[in-house]
Amino acid sequence: MNATEIIHIIGTAAFALSGYLVGVRKRLDMLGVMIAAMLTAIGGGMMRDAIVGRIPLVFTQNTAWVVIGITLLLAWGFKLQNTRKRELAAVFLWADSLGLAAFTITGAQVGLALEVNIFGVVMLGFITA
Repeated sequence: MNATEIIHIIGTAAFALSGYLVGVRKRLDMLGVMIAAMLTAIGGGMMRDAIVGRIPLVFTQNTAWVVIGITLLLAWGFKLQNTRKRELAAVFLWADSLGLAAFTITGAQVGLALEVNIFGVVMLGFITA
């Protein structure tokens, strides 16, 4: 496993947690919370891959789905939904920041690998995050 894959896993877990916390805060049912977590964790990468003309990684690899599932099970197991609002806000801020950093890096790496100009690298990082 290389550094890019590790960063991608960290970003996926962080954004799955972030989406979970948003779903809980909005009082969504379990399906809504799962959808919020999945879209947050994989949506940017799918958009990036569509823009660069490749099949999204979540269609060809199961890593993201496993990471999302484990993250949701851990969040539910630790009963994060029962945590006080102030503590939830701190966890959300931490998870969202970590996810933004991780996915900005992976998106920019895709742009560098495709040898696009600096604007393309920045935009792919931005869209992925």
